[in-house]
Parts: sequence; structure tokens; C-alpha cells
Amino acid sequence: MPNQPFLLFLSNLMYLGLLSVMINQRHFKQLFRRALAPFARSVLLFCTLILLFPWFSTAVFAADTPGIELTPEERAWLQDKPHIRFATLTNQPPFSMTDADGNHVGMLADILTFLSNVIGQEIETELVLNTVADTHEKARDKGIYGSATILKSSRNAEQYLLTNSYYSTPFYVYTTTGKQNRIRRAADLKGKRVVIPRNHRVVEGYVDGVGGVQKVFADTPLEQMHMVVSGQADALIGYFHYPYLVNKYLMSDLMVAYIAKYGQGLHIGVNREHPILRDILDKAIARLDSVSINKIAEKWTGVSQKEALDLPLTPEEQTWLAEHPDIVLGAPTTYPPFVIERDDGAYEGVLVDYIETVGRLLGHRVRLHIEDPWAKVQEKATDGEIDGLALGARVPQREVHFSATDTVFDTYYSVFARSKEEYPVKRFSDLEGMRIAYREGGITRNWLEKLPSVDLKSYGTNEALTQALLTREVDVIVSWISYEFFRRNKLQGTIDNILLIDEYPIDMVTHIRKDWPEFVSIMNKVIAAMRQDELPRIMDRWFIEWPQQPVAAVDTLTFEERTWLDQKHVVRVRIGDIPPWNISTPEPQGMSAEYLKWIGDRFGINFQFIADDKPWIDGFKDIAGEHQRFDLYPTVERTPERLESLAMSDEYLQSPWVVFTRDDVTDVYEIDDLKGKKIAVERGFVMHDKLKKVLPEAELVVRDGEAGVLLALSAKQADAYVGNLIITSYFIERLGISNIKVACPTPFGMHSQAMATRKEWAPLISLINKGLSSMPAHVKNEIRSKYSAIIYDHGIRAEDLRKWILISIATVGGLLLILLVWNKQLGRKVKKRTSELSDSESRFRATFEQAAVGIAHVSLEGRFLRLNQKFCDIVGYSHEEMLDLTFQDITHPDDLETDTGLVQELLDGKKDFYTLEKRYLRKDGSAVWINLTVKILRKEDGAPRWFVSVIEDISDRIRIQQEVKKGYEFLDHLTQTIPDAIFSVKLPERTVTWCTDTYGVLGYTADECIGETTARFYPSIDQAKQFGTLMENAIADGKRLVQTELEMRRKNGETFPAEVKLAFMQEGDHVTGVTALLRDISERKQAENELQQSHDFFHYLLNSIPDAVFYVKLPERVVAWVNDSYNIMGLGESPEHLKGLSTMDFFASKKEYNRFGEVQSQAIEEGKSFMHTEVMVRHADGTVFPADVTGTFFREDGEVSGITAIVRDITEAKLAEKKFVDYQERLKALTSQLTIVEEQERRRIAENLHDEVGQALAMARLQLAAAIRGIVYDDPGLKEQLDEISGSLLQVIRDTRQLIFELSSPSMHELGLSSAIMEWVEEKKKQLEGDVDIAIVDELAGAEFDEDERTILFRNIRELLTNTFKHARAKKVNVILAADEESVRVTVEDDGIGFDPAQVMGGYNLDGGFGLFSIEERIKDLNGSMKVEAAPHKGCKVTLSLPRAME
Repeated sequence: MPNQPFLLFLSNLMYLGLLSVMINQRHFKQLFRRALAPFARSVLLFCTLILLFPWFSTAVFAADTPGIELTPEERAWLQDKPHIRFATLTNQPPFSMTDADGNHVGMLADILTFLSNVIGQEIETELVLNTVADTHEKARDKGIYGSATILKSSRNAEQYLLTNSYYSTPFYVYTTTGKQNRIRRAADLKGKRVVIPRNHRVVEGYVDGVGGVQKVFADTPLEQMHMVVSGQADALIGYFHYPYLVNKYLMSDLMVAYIAKYGQGLHIGVNREHPILRDILDKAIARLDSVSINKIAEKWTGVSQKEALDLPLTPEEQTWLAEHPDIVLGAPTTYPPFVIERDDGAYEGVLVDYIETVGRLLGHRVRLHIEDPWAKVQEKATDGEIDGLALGARVPQREVHFSATDTVFDTYYSVFARSKEEYPVKRFSDLEGMRIAYREGGITRNWLEKLPSVDLKSYGTNEALTQALLTREVDVIVSWISYEFFRRNKLQGTIDNILLIDEYPIDMVTHIRKDWPEFVSIMNKVIAAMRQDELPRIMDRWFIEWPQQPVAAVDTLTFEERTWLDQKHVVRVRIGDIPPWNISTPEPQGMSAEYLKWIGDRFGINFQFIADDKPWIDGFKDIAGEHQRFDLYPTVERTPERLESLAMSDEYLQSPWVVFTRDDVTDVYEIDDLKGKKIAVERGFVMHDKLKKVLPEAELVVRDGEAGVLLALSAKQADAYVGNLIITSYFIERLGISNIKVACPTPFGMHSQAMATRKEWAPLISLINKGLSSMPAHVKNEIRSKYSAIIYDHGIRAEDLRKWILISIATVGGLLLILLVWNKQLGRKVKKRTSELSDSESRFRATFEQAAVGIAHVSLEGRFLRLNQKFCDIVGYSHEEMLDLTFQDITHPDDLETDTGLVQELLDGKKDFYTLEKRYLRKDGSAVWINLTVKILRKEDGAPRWFVSVIEDISDRIRIQQEVKKGYEFLDHLTQTIPDAIFSVKLPERTVTWCTDTYGVLGYTADECIGETTARFYPSIDQAKQFGTLMENAIADGKRLVQTELEMRRKNGETFPAEVKLAFMQEGDHVTGVTALLRDISERKQAENELQQSHDFFHYLLNSIPDAVFYVKLPERVVAWVNDSYNIMGLGESPEHLKGLSTMDFFASKKEYNRFGEVQSQAIEEGKSFMHTEVMVRHADGTVFPADVTGTFFREDGEVSGITAIVRDITEAKLAEKKFVDYQERLKALTSQLTIVEEQERRRIAENLHDEVGQALAMARLQLAAAIRGIVYDDPGLKEQLDEISGSLLQVIRDTRQLIFELSSPSMHELGLSSAIMEWVEEKKKQLEGDVDIAIVDELAGAEFDEDERTILFRNIRELLTNTFKHARAKKVNVILAADEESVRVTVEDDGIGFDPAQVMGGYNLDGGFGLFSIEERIKDLNGSMKVEAAPHKGCKVTLSLPRAME
């Protein structure tokens, strides 16, 4: 086209000139704009067509390689870089290698050539022959921009900015042909010997993830192949170049078992100082489609991409396909996204794409038969009407009728709940005991029944599942891909996906009719071919993650990561105000929060987002400071200084640094132009140090926060600001600043953000990195899309404007003559039109301002352009305030999404207007309900101009509706929760017009009752008539309410007593109906009968008691009830006579009455439930008798209100008690006398033994001794006999003396008590086996005792010492005899084992005699006392005291 340059110049000249005119139109008067606008639009359109024509013609003749759209900065960067070189290895055939001449060839070389053609700049390679480490080192050389083959890892991300993946590198699993059918997926590798490359962590990680695999290592691919072929291993796993090597080495015995979509993608690693190059390459890589990759792969492997990923069809399989030209597989529409019916009736979805791809790869007709329900599709496939099921879960039931292919993909069930916080489910077993909803018609129920105790409820649709969950009929939903797709597209955050259950994968397969084994084999090959590229693309398109497995299964967690997760931390995330990355109001949100929510869902991390309006530097310090208010800062730039004190993630958010100036600053075109100027800087921000380094002479104006620096710039306190393009533009829009523009780019590249926490939480950062690296692209795109709907206006550079004005002068000069001619003609038309417009505008203004509704003109962005006073009154703002607001600012947050959605439909042309009831937020913060009608006004060309909004205050109506709704809801809730049956009956027909479900009372449903007469509810016609008569009488008497009891009949014929309450409904003077409440009182009647029986029984029981029983009211102390036995006390003639009487009349005296009252009050104050005492009671005849009273208190509301008293006459008991006491006294005196007599007798016997027997024995021994000495013995035995007799006689004498001593100590009567005790102790010590230290202290000081007293004291002391020697096991015993003016005391103390005095004093006998009890009784007979002090293991001390008066 020879005229193309001329036309291009001409069109540009006219277009720019006219654009300049139109830009400056805003400075003309309104009238002139109206006159010029039609002309300007026409000329502009003409010039635009001329401008576009040469570009269009150029595009027609362009090369096949698709181009990309570059920004001015990107084009400028490429112009300065004629050569772009990357380091790469060349020892990876066929991917990257050199030819005989040393040139770089292979798949990578062709891919880089493709990218070069796209960007229009040659990409060269610097060849490295050795290791990956050498490549990294070479990438640092000057003139090298990075490395061409980089795997994604945190280490590589530190050196490079990684592009998007340009080639996916799967793993190839090879086995021998004979073993192919046994290894077809990852699970088949368990128990097998698998040879893998040595030191290849990614492949080894994949094998470890499978589990149960016997790993064998090899140093080279050739060694791997030989090990499998020779039988030393069952399979091998290799990388993308293995198919090339198998063909090269002619390993015909090896065949692909399956392809694992596990390998990482390949990226270009761009050195970090060139972020613009990374962006350029990403745009080019986006044009590298699967077709281009397939062509390149086919060139270097010798086979097509399909053949590289699959086995070729056998001749038999090809023949089979030819014989079956039409293959039909079935699917339903009830499980989107598998099949979705569009509005136009066509179908789309996973299965549509899947079957289309199958047909394309086979070059054969394979089509879908779509029908609902799913059960019908399965029935047709079973009957042979169609050839199989396109996709379904692998279950045994289907294998009866079908043959299943290899796994197409695995998916998993998920658990859905109203919120993650409500049900923190972490594993499948946590569902036990819950109410679970599931989708009917599938295999879900069989799977859920693995749980031992759950309440399962099925529903037919996803909508029904959602309704059940939101109305709390169930606790959770368990479903899979279909519901997840529904949730994402329909529910908009209403329901959370709280758990991906990876314990039980769902094996998705294609089911083929049993008699088609050939097609099963063919499909297995197609599925293998699709796994590398086609299936992932289909899954990504329909938002199904690929591979569908939890992140933890892909990125094996370390011990430290698992330990950190097990500690179940709550991670407090600081959300400041850095929109759109961090947004603090109205609630914490933003892109960083979305990333963390996704990561939290994957790993079960509880992120708590906390809004913080303090300067970001303060919150940043809190992470590792003393207070630690936050645990994670989600947006931090990585710097060496921060890496020293913090654990930081990979970078995940980016935006370029640019220079912002005011509109009046016209001399800033690059960063150097800021020299000598004032630059606003945010306090503590990383840009402060960067600017100090680049522009040391610039004056930095420091302010707090993004808003602070922008306001300073706007107010001319600074000349420029270097900020993040996205964030700063957002703040300019929010603050409503109109005098700031983007002036120029900066050399600082991208503002990249990472996440930071304290060093001790490094496992959290590791988990975040794994989450970021495994996040699907579509998830990132969704996050970006959600927060990218912002329009920025960055202004026009003054220099460009000056150029445009100079160009436009020539154009305007040419057009001026035309305008002058037209202007005269237009003047007359304008004058007439102006008059018409003026009248129209006056009428419009009157209507606009005086309307009873609010009217506003609203810009397309939502800002109010014009509005009447009524609108202002409704929302409570002044007219001036409203002009600074948008409709989004005053719309209630809960209504905003609906409103903006309808606005978008207007903008898209789907509607011309809409009506909506919504809430505005008034200036005082209150909400006002309005009815909103919005119509869009369009320009002549159909483009939107503005909106006209009409609002009506409907707050009163909404309030009334809400109150009525609440009333109905309360009434419905009330009637449904009342267990009684409620009827509304029309009179006089007695037909039921409304009722609750009466199943619990009558056994009928509401539908069975409505329209029927009430006669069916009675046992007989007579009873129905009787009830009718009751109602008629009540109506006649004018009663509005009636209550009665009737016999009723259930649906099953059973009769029961019922309580019926009737409320009559009246219209005018006539009763037209009755509302009846029917209550089954069977249980109440039974309880009443049982209560009556119980009452009769207890009445009989109380009357059978021979004692008088009273119930007395308190505090009045009057009789309320008395049993029939009252008369035995002679208190009156009948029980009725006693009721109401004061109990004072029953006591012998008022003093006795008061004493009983005190005992009673004391028992009540002490909180006792009963009391017991004895009182003197008076008979009716005046005689007095003793009585025993036992009372039990009765309490009401915690206060004693009465007492039940049992009164028993104890006159005879008292007489018997007195006789017993007298007898006991006599017995004690007798016992004392017996003791004295016993001692006297013992003394007499001792004296007789001493004076008679003792003396005689002594004399006999003397005589025997003399005889022995005078005899001459002829017989030696005789002397021995006599000596033996003499010895025996001596022993008898000794025993007699001991007996005398035991019976009565002679010393006591001759020398006194002390001497007798000492003598007895000395004698006793001779008999003791152990060594006991016995000390006797005599301090009686000449106290005198009579014979009886001395005898009893001696005996008691002797018994105490005997007990001590026998039982105490003491080492030391002290006996103290002491006296003072008042008493004589004897103390026996030992250090033995001690005892419990309560047991001994209770009658426990230590020595088989009377024990301490007997000793105490003897002392008491002498008016003395005994004190025992003892404890186990602490010895014993007994003190006997006698009054001195005994002397």
C-alpha cells in the first residue's frame, strides 16, 4: 500500500488535533459545547476510521506468529536491549543439546525461537555443559539475564524472578510389556521395585508420596532401563527426555505404563533486577499454546505429542473402531460442572470437553447422550440402549454390568458447613455424631456409613442441600466436585468448604459395556495421552484442581511443619489499610487475606484477621517485639535487614514503583528530574532509604501513612511522591484527590511483597511457601479479579500536551474557516433550541425539586451528579455533602452486592431499568428502607450516559411487614412447638378449616383433618352431640372461653381423656367459628389416680402410728392437721377440733412452750432438716406428762413453712429410766464395796500364807537340810533325791512369797503406798524380758490415806503399769505421785506405741480385765477423776486425781 504512510500521518494529525480541541472544549461555554459536540463527534469518527485503516491493513499481512501488546515501558526496555541472553544446560537431549557445529538445538531452542518471534526480539542462549549450579553461576555474568530452565523452588525464587511455566514436565513410568497391565497407576507401584535417578529429590518425593514402594537407585537413565529389562526392577520413573532415550537405545521391551502429572513446570528465571523482562516473557509464554508445543515435541521425538504420551492403536483396535462408527456414552445434567445446560439449550462442562477431546484424539465419532435423572442414564446403559457411562465413580455395583477404564482422575469428598468456626472438623472421624446431608442417587451414603453413629439425610438437589444446612436441619454437607462448583458460582461465600477428606479418594472412570473390551483398551490409551495436557486444561477450565489431591500429599510436610500444625496455633494477621492488598474496613479483607484463607483451608491453619489502623511500622515492630500483638504481617518487602530478624516467605504480590506529581508539576519525566525537589515519603517505608541513595540532594518530607503523603503532595507541601501504582491509585480514588497524576516510571522495578513472622515460627513460613507454590492459577486469577475492578486516571504529561497543542494549531487553523461558516447558521438554530431547552428545563426543575419522591442523577461510577431535596431529606445529608458521595458510600453493606449486580446488568444492556427494595445508611448511621427504581440514560450511540434514580421511603411499610412477619413466625413457631393439637373449626358445620399436625395427640396429619367434621374425633355420636350441646349453651350464655374434659378417640380407635379449651370467633353478632386446643391428659389422669392412691396409703399409714402426728404451720405455730392417734394423749374429741389451735395449749407451761420454740428456732438457724427434744405436755384434764417430740421441717422456696411433729408419751420410759439409774447407782456402790472386800480378802489370804504356810515351809526346809547333813549315805542315789526335794521345797517357798506379794503388798500396810509401788515395780522388773527404764517420783509429802483408798489406788496403779508392760512396748515409764492443797495425783506415762483413747474409753479392754473403764469407775466412786492423753505411735499418759478432802 504506497499511500499507507501518508494516510497514517494524515489520520494521526487530524485525530490528535481534534482530540486537542475536544480536550479543551471543557473550557468553552456550555452553549458552544452543545453546538460543537455533534460536529466534533462526526469528524472524530471519520479520522478514527482513517487512523485504524492502515493498522488494519498491516495486521492482515502480518506473520503467523501471534504478537503481544507491550506497555511503553516494556517497549522502551526492549529498544535498549538488542540481545537477550540466558544461560542453559546442553546435556539434556532432546530438550536442550548442541548439534555437530556446536549450535544450540532441541525443544528449548525452538521454544525460545517462538518467544523471540512473539516479542520481536532475539532470545539467545549461553551454553553450559556441566551442572545446574554452573548455570546459576553463569546467570550472574554481565550481559546474561538469567537461566532458561528453572524449576520452581524457594531457593530459585531468591535468585530469580520466575516466569509462568512454559512447559510441563511429567514423569514417565516405564515397565516391560508383560507387566504393563499390572502397573497402570500410582497405587499399583506399592510393593514393587522401582528404579529412580539417584539424588533426584522430586522423583523420590513422588515415590515416597505413593508409599510402600521399594526404591532402587541408578546413576544413569541407561542403567535404569537395563535394570527393568533384566528383571532387577519392576518399573522405572524418568523425566521428559526418557521417550527420546528409549527410542535412541532401541529399548523395544519397555513401554509406558502411565504418565504421572507430578513433575514440575519449567520456568525462565529472570535476574531480579529485570522485572520488566519477566513481564514481557509472561505475555509471550501466554501465546505458547498446546498446538505449538505439540509441533515442537513431534519434531524432536520423532512422534506426535499424542504418540509420545500414549501407546499406538493395534491393527485390531483400529479395525474395531472402523466397525463401530458411532459410540454413545451417557451423562446427566444434575451434577454440574460435568454437564451444564446453557440458556440457549446447548451443553458445556467437563464431560462435554472430555468426550470432544476423546473423539478428536481418536479421529472418531464419540458423543454424549444427556438425560436426567442419573438413574435413567444408568438404566439405559445397562439395557444396551447406549454404550456406557461417560464418567462415574469406580464401585463394585457397576462392574456387574460394565468394564471400567483406567482412572481418568481422582477426586475427593469435601465437608461443607455454615462456617469453619462452627464446626472445626479436621479429619473424617470428626463427623461422628453429626447430622449429615448428602446428595441422593450416588455412592455417598455407602461411604458415610463407615462412621459408626451419624444421622444421614438425603436431598435431591444442591439447592435442597443448601436449604437444609442454612435452616439447621443438618450440621454439615458431605459432597464432592458438583457441590463445590455450585458453591463457588451460586452461594458467593454463604457456605464454607471446611475440609477436603483425602482419606477416601473417589476413582473416576469411564464405564464401557461388557462386550466391548477392545474399546476399554482404546480408552485407556486415550486417557494416558490426555493426562499430560488435555485433562489438566479441562480441569482448570472448570475450576477443578489438578491433580485433585491435598497439598500435603504433594509437598511432603517436614517434622517441624507437622509439629507446628499439631500445636494448633491461632495466627493473628495484621490487616492494615493498604488496598487492595490489605483492606481494614468495613472488615479485614484484601488480596493477602484471600491468599491466607486458601492456605489455611489446605493445611488447617486458623488465621485470625485483625484490622489495625495504627501506622504500619508500629504493627510491623509488634511481630517480633515485646508485645507481639500480631503473629504475621502479610505484606512486607524482603530486605537483608529484615531477613536477619524475621522469617519471610516468597514474594507473591507485585506492582511497579512510579512517580506521582501534581498536575501543576510539568518538568518531571524521569527519576533524575526529582533532584532538588521535595519528595513525600511514608514514615518507616522502604522507599525512604532507596530515595536517599538515588537522590541524596532531594528533600524528603516524611508523613504518616499513604493518605498523609498524598494529602501533603496535593496541598503543595511536596512536589512528588514515589509509590506503588496500584495502592497509590486506590488511595487517590478513595481520598477524592483530583490534582495528582502519574508522571513517570522509576528504576526501582516492582514493589514485591512477602509475608513475615518471627524466627521461631519459621515452619509457618515454610507452610505458606508450599501453599503459594501449589495454589492453582485459577485461584490466583479469581483473587486478582475480585480486587482489580478499579479505574485509575493518572493524568496527562504536560510535555505531551504541549506537543498535541502545537500539532492541533495547524489542524484548527484549517477547520476554523469551516467553523465560521457553520457558526452563523448554527447560531440561529442554537438560539431557538436554547429557548426550547430553557422552557423544558424550567418544567423539569419544578417537577424535579417538588416531587414527593427522591430523584437523583448518578454517574456511571456511582457519584451523585444532581438530586432533589426529598432525596437529601430521606438520607439525612445536605445537598453539598451528597455531591461528594457515591451511592456505594450510603448503601447498606448487605445490599451493596445485589445493587451493583443490577447496575452491571444495566451497563451490559441486559436491562433498561430495575426496581429494588434496599437500605441506605443515613448520616446519623441509622438505616432507612427505600424502594429504588433505576433507569439508565444512554447517548445517541447507545453508550451509557448516567443513571436516574427514584427513591421512596418505605421504612414504615417494611417495619410493619417485619412486625407482621415476626408475628406470623412466632405464631407458627409457637403452634409447632406446642405438643397439643390446635384446630380452627367453622360453625355451625363443625368442619376443620386449619390445624396443626395432630400426630402426637390424635394420630392424624393436618391434611387428614382439614375439611373433616369433628365428629370423627369422638368415641360415639352421643358424646359428639354432648359436646355440641356444651358449645351451644356456651354461645347462648355469651361465653367467649370454655374449658372442659372429654373422652376422645385416636385414629387407631384408642380412646383417651382430653382437656379441651375453646375460644369462639365472632363476626358481628354471630359466632362463626371456634379455635380448640386439645390436650391429651392421659398421663395427668394417671398421675392424679396414682397421687390419690398414694395419698390414701399415707393417710392410712399415718393413722396406724400409735403416736400423735401433727403438722404445724410456722411461724404461726398453729395446728393444720393431726392423725387419728391424737386422742391417746387426751387432747380433744376430734381432729377438726384441733385444727387452727395454737400449740401453746398443749404444753405444761408457757416456759415449756418458749423452751420448745427456742430449740426449734436453733435447729432452723443451723439449717437442720429435723429436731428432737423432750417436753412436758398437759392433758385435757390438766395432768402433765413427759413427751418425746421428733419434728421434720417443711420448706417452701428455701424458707421453713411448717413442721411435722411425732409426739410420744414417755411417762413409762421415764419411770423405767429412773429405776435404771437407781439400779446403776446401787450397782456402782456394790462394785466399789466388792473391790474393797476383794482387797481385804486378798490381804487376809496373803497374811495366812505368810504366817502359816510360809513359816511352815521355811521350817520344813531347815529341818530337811539338818537331816541331810547328819545322814551317812550308803546309797548315792538317796542323797540326790533328798537334794532334789530340798530344791523343790525352796522353789515352793519362793512361789508362795510371790503369790503373797501378788495378793497384797505387805509394804503398803507397813510402809505406805509409795513403798508398796516401788517394791511391786522392782519385783515386776525381774519378770520383764526387755530393758525398761522405770522411774518413780514420790512427791506425796506425807499425804495420809485410809485403808480402802490406799487399796484402790494401789490396785489402779498396778493395773496401769501391767497394761503398759504388756502392750505399750515402751522403753521408758515414769510414775509420779504428787499432792497439793486440793488433790492427790498419780501419773503413769510411757513412750510406747500409744492408742486411740476413744476406742479404749468406749470399753476396749487392754488386758482382759475391766481396763481403763473399770479404773475410771473405781476412781469416780472415790469422787475422783481420770484423764487419758494418748495417740497412736506417741505414747500414753494417764492421770488419776483424788480430792484432798479424803485425808
